[in-house]
Amino acid sequence: MAEDFEMGGTLPEESSNRTFIMAAAGIGALLVLSMICLGVYALVLAPRQQEARATQAASIILQNTEVAQTQTA
Repeated sequence: MAEDFEMGGTLPEESSNRTFIMAAAGIGALLVLSMICLGVYALVLAPRQQEARATQAASIILQNTEVAQTQTA
């Protein structure tokens, strides 16, 4: 029974694991794409939103001031 098993034989040649490499490359590409999108948001979209909020707040303050002046006159 012990004679049926070869001890110290050569190891089988490792096959290239293309599925794993493709999955890892896909995840890496997704990570890079998400970092690019985050950078675009931080550098382009967020400042526009802050500027719009500031403009809206200024117009609300101006409108409130006009209403207050008409009520006290």
